[in-house]
Amino acid sequence: MVKLGSLFFVCTVLAVAIIVSPLIRPVCAVATVTWSKTYGGAGNERAYAMVKTNDGGYALAGTTNSFSQGLINAWLLKVGSDGTPQWDQVFSGLGVGIVTCMVQTGDGGYALGGYTYSLDKGGVNPWIVKTDSTGNLLWNNTYSQLGFGIIYGLVQNLDLSLTVVGAYNSFGDSGVDSFLARINADGGLRWNRTFAGPGEDELFAILKAGDGGYVLGGYTSSWDSTNGSTNFWLLKTDASGMLVWNHTYSGFGSAVLSTVAQTSDGGYALVGYRRLSGQDDFLLVKTDSSGLMLWNKTYSQSNLDDALCGIQTVDGGYAIAGVTNASGTAMVKVWLIKTDPLGEIQWNQTYNETGQTVPTSLVQASDGGYVLAGYMNSTTENGEDFWLMKTDEFGVVPEYPNALMFTTFLFAVTISCIALHRKFKIKQGYAEK
Repeated sequence: MVKLGSLFFVCTVLAVAIIVSPLIRPVCAVATVTWSKTYGGAGNERAYAMVKTNDGGYALAGTTNSFSQGLINAWLLKVGSDGTPQWDQVFSGLGVGIVTCMVQTGDGGYALGGYTYSLDKGGVNPWIVKTDSTGNLLWNNTYSQLGFGIIYGLVQNLDLSLTVVGAYNSFGDSGVDSFLARINADGGLRWNRTFAGPGEDELFAILKAGDGGYVLGGYTSSWDSTNGSTNFWLLKTDASGMLVWNHTYSGFGSAVLSTVAQTSDGGYALVGYRRLSGQDDFLLVKTDSSGLMLWNKTYSQSNLDDALCGIQTVDGGYAIAGVTNASGTAMVKVWLIKTDPLGEIQWNQTYNETGQTVPTSLVQASDGGYVLAGYMNSTTENGEDFWLMKTDEFGVVPEYPNALMFTTFLFAVTISCIALHRKFKIKQGYAEK
């Protein structure tokens, strides 16, 4: 028979385990500083782009209507490595100004891409804003030559020029086609190319290739489409924007690409989501350096799982973030998964923020953790705000403890308690002899 005192000892140890378990990390792991913050005014703010800056901080760019008498303008916010705001700038376009992408430039400043809209200025026009290192405006230009369009991605070249990719309304049977354009360091248009098929063709991502060309990613319904479904689309051009190769990836239902990452083996990782039989799943496609598919993986925990950003991690695996409806409610939550180099899940985290939260950008921090940016519609504050979250290397934020770690630790403590109790009984038996 187990004595009451021994049972009390075991229960006490288990109670302590429950209290301290959120603070436990796996053996040999180094816990890192983590936090979650929002930024904004009385109106609405949405961060669509985020970069890790040269000084170890972060810059976020998107839209605001809090600081411009209700008009939607571009907002650039710089924060330190701990998320503390350092400075911000608001930029107005021809009427409405919206930023969708950003890079930190070689001079320490920033180049923002997006679009501006005004009924009396020709409708929607691609728009670039160039700033200095503290966000002061150097120049901004619109590009009506590219059509009624939006810039979705941009990179800086060695000569300080920019190359941008986006989509425009072609007013034809397909409705939407894509452009690639080279912009001089002073903002002038150098050249532009268009990519169009009989269907809908939208390019969202751009990478610089090692040979001076560009790799572009998006989705298309022009090739291998079934009943208008869209497929992942990857293109390679030379340095002048002329097409080198072009691949689509079908068989996933209707797929929407969110981003492309260059991988350490010279290939590419395509991140987005597929819609099949009324269900959305994260989709990861890995290709070689010529765009030929090597493997693909889907990830799901609800009927709505949309991957919106992804990166290759320093260990050769992948981190992918998006939204999930795992709770079964109307409010989506942030879902972050970490895989090995072959796409097998190593861990995943769902974050229960106070409002509906959408991640739009993801980077790996210098300490191995992850930084996610986007926007959150708080249930306790006014409207939407910029949102920035820092996790440790296992995706853990203190207010969202890892259930797997808790279960593992609790199991280990329980076994240890049983073993200690058994050892105590044996010693007690010897003492009584």
